[in-house]
Amino acid sequence: MGTTIAKQDRIGARVPQEVYETLCRAAELTGATVNQFLVQSALKEAQAVIEREERIRLSPRDWKWLLELMENPPKPNE
Repeated sequence: MGTTIAKQDRIGARVPQEVYETLCRAAELTGATVNQFLVQSALKEAQAVIEREERIRLSPRDWKWLLELMENPPKPNE
């Protein structure tokens, strides 16, 4: 059985020295390389953005209202 090698893409960024030093420190504190830290952090934020933008959140009151409308839709108007 052959092994499959996943295609990988490269991401690069130029940042001010202070930003780089902060990223290095954070990566070191978590036991990751700067690259690993950047990818993990960016992925976490990307997933949060996608979830926030693709989901509709309703309050319990609005959820109850929506269910009521679905179960008992109003009669069509002219």
